[in-house]
Amino acid sequence: MKYNFFLNDKKFILDLYKVNKAKPIKKGLISYLKINDDCNLKCDYCFQKSDNKIKKIIKLREYIQIISKIKQSSDKIYLFGGEPLLLKNYENIRYLLESKINLRIFTNGTFEKCILDLLLENHRYIDKLIFALDGTEETHNSRKNVAINSFQKSIYNIKSINGRIKFEIQINIDKTNIDTIFDLISYIINTIPLKDKGYNIVLNRLMKVKGEISELELVNLYIKIKDKFNNKNILVNSVVVNKLATYFEHNKIDIDRCNIRNIKVYDFSKEIIYRCPQNEYKTITNRFHRQKVYEDNKNNLMSNLRNGKLCLKCIFQPFCNKGCLWEDKIKYPECKENLNIIITKILDKADYFFYLEK
Repeated sequence: MKYNFFLNDKKFILDLYKVNKAKPIKKGLISYLKINDDCNLKCDYCFQKSDNKIKKIIKLREYIQIISKIKQSSDKIYLFGGEPLLLKNYENIRYLLESKINLRIFTNGTFEKCILDLLLENHRYIDKLIFALDGTEETHNSRKNVAINSFQKSIYNIKSINGRIKFEIQINIDKTNIDTIFDLISYIINTIPLKDKGYNIVLNRLMKVKGEISELELVNLYIKIKDKFNNKNILVNSVVVNKLATYFEHNKIDIDRCNIRNIKVYDFSKEIIYRCPQNEYKTITNRFHRQKVYEDNKNNLMSNLRNGKLCLKCIFQPFCNKGCLWEDKIKYPECKENLNIIITKILDKADYFFYLEK
């Protein structure tokens, strides 16, 4: 396949316009619950390092009406922090699980045994546990800046839930650890008796860090990993891949870079609501009380940088991975040429990126 395939393929362009005239699929609200700011690790790349930290213990039972509303209105509910599975949050976690709220939980994996027992006891209400690993043991621990062996602690907890709770190992990648990813995946596969179902290993590109890799570098790395490991549970977190999947399913492609219109972050420690889990300054309202939320502006959405004249005319815009407020201004036409290469590489190895019907 030539790299100028998309620019020359009129059928693709017509199909794309046809898809984007279709009615959009109805998406449910994705809610993020942030119950604390603090964390027991000090990751170099943490996007919350500059956030205003408030170290207080909240009691979710005091927000019963809000929690009930979130449960009824949300398609997916994520629990994150800080580190949400700190020991001080035991009662809050128990309350959420006893309320039969199906949770997806982001964690650094270092939670204590009593938290582990609580999760296993209430496993039916946990959709997924998402662990963050940063490389092999030495690399991972060196990036956490604490004395504990957080790598082995995480591996122990992953082994403990394996086969009982669905989980995802999110590998956060930049230039400082990219050379360790093959060894990490080999270690995971050889150390943990993984089941065919119930887990994923996901490559995740860190943004706005000194050693940030490009989307193209991420795609190239993923292809090399899939070449070596014949494992359908190894995936990649890519905006381009997700939007291509939407196209192949004949659904309308959302112009938002990351579905931001359908996201709400409930920060209980600050009593504010905002749109992006990685940007607390995009506030919807700060009138957030224990019994009720007053939304000052329901349409206060994250800005979309892909609204210039050149971007709007570009046939690649529906698949574009640019537009995040964290990124610099879009460089046109370099981004167009780069995206053309990325998409073609993905389609050259389509069976690595998508579930294809035989």
